[in-house]
Amino acid sequence: MALDTSLQAQGPDTKCKNLNSWNFDTSWQTIFTESGSKIDSHRALMNDRTDQILAVHGNGYHVISHDDVVNSTYDAVKKADITNDYNFKITDYDNGRKLKIDIIFPDLIVQPVVGDDIRFQIQTYNSYDASWALSQQAKAFRLWCMNGCTTPNTISHQRTKHTKNGSLGLDLSADLMRQGVRQFFNDKNMWTEYTKQPMTWNTVEDFFKKNLVRTSRRYRQHDEFNKRQLENLLSIHHDQVNHLGHNAWAAYNTMTQWATHTGDCAVPENAQRQRSDAVAKAMRSDTWRTLTNA
Repeated sequence: MALDTSLQAQGPDTKCKNLNSWNFDTSWQTIFTESGSKIDSHRALMNDRTDQILAVHGNGYHVISHDDVVNSTYDAVKKADITNDYNFKITDYDNGRKLKIDIIFPDLIVQPVVGDDIRFQIQTYNSYDASWALSQQAKAFRLWCMNGCTTPNTISHQRTKHTKNGSLGLDLSADLMRQGVRQFFNDKNMWTEYTKQPMTWNTVEDFFKKNLVRTSRRYRQHDEFNKRQLENLLSIHHDQVNHLGHNAWAAYNTMTQWATHTGDCAVPENAQRQRSDAVAKAMRSDTWRTLTNA
């Protein structure tokens, strides 16, 4: 179950120092075999508040604390000086093993077409169990359904492994935010052009099969695809076409809605990250560039 803490920026001196479920100390504990022999190659990372094991890591793993990530990210927002209007939403998952920060900028909005507003937003991830690298992504969100738009370069992105020098990635956050907001406003032209580019149903379906739901299995020498996910995509696309028409904008929003609406998945957060990566890769393909005259 996800635990949410929303913190709204109230001024330049506001700090994210509140004691919350994600803010706890960690320590290393030696592990042993059943026979009592010490295992030198691995250690157990403990949650000192609950005395629970967060994960078992090799000696090369370096802890980057959730508290450091939260406060460094907050400081980066101030340093970037994009706007004074921003909100934090801090969410931890799996008993504190994973952390996500949503930084929302209510006044940074573009409108590719009348009545279709898209807002700039930044997401930061961290984990203690190595399931998520320390990463930060600048994204765009369509306000009608909080649907995160995935652009070919995800606007801007930074990913750092949990190694000795991994925390150095936090120092680059302010620059990434500035780069992200510049790209966000540049992308308005791309989204507007998508609304003018016709795209037939069959073309979109074929693109989904080959780029989003393709599997490694083969049957009678034909490429297989995930039929359930294709049906999911086409159902979303039907609704988008009714709202936006048969164009690249509808196809684009179908993909981003599919990537971000993962509530029926076993691990929604992981599915969202994997699907968003798949959509970004598909949009970097020569096929998509041809279809959109990019």
